[in-house]
Amino acid sequence: MTDRTNLPRFVVVSGGIGVGKSTLLPFLASELGVRPFPELPDDNPYFGDESRALACQQWFLRASIRDAATAATHGGVLERMPLEHVEIFARLQRDAGRLSTDDFASLHAEALRSSVELRAPDCVIVVDASLDVALGRIRHRHNQAEAAITLDDLNIISSLYDRLLASWAHSPVIRIRSDTGAGPARVAESALFSLREVLHEASGGHSP
Repeated sequence: MTDRTNLPRFVVVSGGIGVGKSTLLPFLASELGVRPFPELPDDNPYFGDESRALACQQWFLRASIRDAATAATHGGVLERMPLEHVEIFARLQRDAGRLSTDDFASLHAEALRSSVELRAPDCVIVVDASLDVALGRIRHRHNQAEAAITLDDLNIISSLYDRLLASWAHSPVIRIRSDTGAGPARVAESALFSLREVLHEASGGHSP
C-alpha cells in the first residue's frame, strides 16, 4: 500500500444530483486546509444542450481530470471523481441514445487512463439523501438544464452509483446522509469525524 502520510490530503465528495455535495465541499476543504474543486456546470457551454451530449461529457470529464491532477498533487477536495462522469452521466446519455457506443467507449477509456495515471484519493465521501429531498433541492435551484429531472431519473442514478461504489477498491469509502435535518456544518462535522478515523487507520495509527 502507498504511504500517504506525508502527501497533501486529496478527498473526493461523491453522490447524485441534489444530495448536497457542493454545500459540503467548502466546509471540508476549509477544515482540511486544502482547496475545494467544485463541479462547475454553469461554465460548461454545452450543458443542457442535448444535441451536444458528447462535447458536454468531454468537457465535464476533462475538467474533472484536470482538477483531480491538481488536487492529487497539491491537496484538495474534489466534487466527483473523473470516473463518475462516465460511469453515471455519460452512461445515461448513451442509454438515452444521445451518445454512440463508440463515443461512450472513448470517454470510458479516457477516464480509466486517468484512474491509472493519477493518485487515488485518500477517501471518497459519498453523500446520500432521499430521492424526494434531492428532487426538492433540484427544483429549488431553478436550473433550466435540470428542469426535466424526475424521481425515476434519480432512482436510476442512485442504482448506478451503488454499482460503481461496489466495485471501487482504490480508496476507503464513507457514506453520510444530508437529509437528517442537520445543517451543512453539522453534516460536515460528521463527515470529518468519519474521515479522520479513516485517515488515522490508513496511516497506521499516526495523526492524519
